[in-house]
Order: sequence, then structure tokens, then C-alpha cells
Amino acid sequence: MVYYTYVTYESPLDGGYGEYFNWVMVTPDQNTADTYYRALQRVKSVTQSDNNGTPGAKVDITSVDRPGAQFWTYDGASGENFHLAARALSGNPKMKSVNPEFSDVFGKIRVYWVGAYADGRFRTSFFVKRHGFDQYWYLAGGNVVVDSTRRSRFIFTIQRKHDEVKFPKMPLVDSDHVKIEVLQDGIRVPIALSGDNALVAGVGFKEHKFTFRDLKTRLGLVPGTVQQGQSSHDAQFVVWTSTTGLGSADSFEIVDGVEVDEAEE
Repeated sequence: MVYYTYVTYESPLDGGYGEYFNWVMVTPDQNTADTYYRALQRVKSVTQSDNNGTPGAKVDITSVDRPGAQFWTYDGASGENFHLAARALSGNPKMKSVNPEFSDVFGKIRVYWVGAYADGRFRTSFFVKRHGFDQYWYLAGGNVVVDSTRRSRFIFTIQRKHDEVKFPKMPLVDSDHVKIEVLQDGIRVPIALSGDNALVAGVGFKEHKFTFRDLKTRLGLVPGTVQQGQSSHDAQFVVWTSTTGLGSADSFEIVDGVEVDEAEE
């Protein structure tokens, strides 16, 4: 059975967040992962080479730590270094002689990028349902509206505090600050606020730090007109409400969570 290790970039130069470089390392067993860890601790660099075994640039791993057997952190010249180091150990057998310190793990390591902001349900997308109604959030003409026949998938990523421990598939709680994105043609598009506090997709709008509690208490509906190409139609726009407008807030819930790749198929 294969063995999985979650690896994330933690660097003082990056504020300690490592939000972009997150990896899953796959090895045949735990012993291979442990052997690789000890070699990185001792050597701290891997030499790249071509298929003929001609040495090239060094990939330096400044530090590697293991808070848990299957959770590693690392630092280097760039977050990409962990992937480059593993790739240098996964090629033509002629490349093996370039890194003799890693001969026991050569060809046994595969590293896959799991995407940016991997620490808060980033791999899961949801439908957002209006509580008590058969209506869902739907992206229409760049606006988030409610619709009874169509719906879009949304991703909620927890924006963790600097010292907060992270882990995959962290459950969402009301106090979480979240980044909201919508899946549009396989692309994740951030949700922001327009000048009148309507939820809109794309750049150039006012950034807003949502909390997960907002789904229950701070989002309401206002009538408006959606413009799509040459046509337009009436719709109920989802808007964020201030504390003075809480009496008009509606209530929404996330349902039918699926892996992002599955949602895009």
C-alpha cells in the first residue's frame, strides 16, 4: 500500500504561511518517506541532472521539519524547491549517481501539487442553498443571484491566523474568515462586493473579508436586472448587509460538497 505525506512550504520570507506551495508526496511505504526525510536533514540539497547523468544546478532545502509522521514543512530558495528535488530523484537510472546520498529512495518518490491555499476545504466545492426554499446561488452576468432551476458551485477557503494549525479538509465553523470563489468554466473566480454590496465575481471590485457566519446572518436578497449579452431578465441578487440592515438578512447553507476535480468534469 502506498504512503502519503502532506508537505507545505513554511518560510520566514513568506510570512510563514506557505499558502501556495502545498504538496502530496507518494512513496511505496513509510520507510521510504522516513529515509528521504533523514537524507534531506543531513544533506539539505539535491543536484539536478540531464538524462545522461550530467550534473546541473543544486536544489537547496534550507530546512525540513516533521510536526507529524505524515505532515512535513520545509524552507528553501523558493517553494518550488521541494518538487524540483523530488523530480531530480525520479528519472533515468543514469541520474542516480549524481545524488549518491539519496540512492535508497531514487525512483521511489512522486510529488504532486495540491494547489494554492490547501489548508481549508480548498478541494471541496458546494452548492449554496437558500434555507427553507428550493433556490440556490447561481452566477449570472457576473452577479450572484438565487435561482430555482440553475446553480453554481462555490469554494470556501479558511483564511487561517498566522499561528493556527492547518490540516486538509478542516471543517468550516461560524467564526472562520473565508475566501469565497465560484467555479466558472473550470476556473476559480473570487467573489467580491460591488459598490452597492452585491456579491459579484471577478477582479476590480471591493475586497471583503467574509465570515462563514455571514451565510446565516449577513446576506440578503434584493431585486434587480441581470444583463447577459443582448438579453436581460429580472433576478434576486445576493447582497451583504451591514449591522444596521440585519433585519433584512436571509439565511443560506452549503450542501452537496464534492471534490473540485469531480465538480469540473
